[in-house]
Amino acid sequence: MPVPRAEWGHRAVAIPAAWAGSFFLLACLLATQQTMPGDTIPVELPSIEFVLGLFAAAALASIFGMLLSAIPILGGVAFMATVGRWSPGLRHPAIWALAGAAMCAGAVLGPGGGADSPPALALVFTGAACAALARRYVHWPEFEE
Repeated sequence: MPVPRAEWGHRAVAIPAAWAGSFFLLACLLATQQTMPGDTIPVELPSIEFVLGLFAAAALASIFGMLLSAIPILGGVAFMATVGRWSPGLRHPAIWALAGAAMCAGAVLGPGGGADSPPALALVFTGAACAALARRYVHWPEFEE
């Protein structure tokens, strides 16, 4: 019985890469809220400058996030699509999210990494979110998913 090839195209890489910066920015805000509650967004109604600053930060984060994440996402999609050829259990979106989180956790826990900082937690969340989103665009046509 032939092993099915995974079908995936540019959307499996481009869409998660486009969202990576925004995921990271949102996760940084949430991680900062959890680790340092006094240093985050004020409780009172924010000014228009603050809101415009968040929009500008989201736009810049999207651009830089796409540039920084495209190659790791491409490698992860190629690897997970290939592994999914041999084991249908590894096609589940939760497995893909765990693989994305593990890949980023490996980068965070590497030499000199600090796993307890908000950017480190945000990177792990971003890896999981991008991997789960990429899985949406990968299909194995000869098997039922």
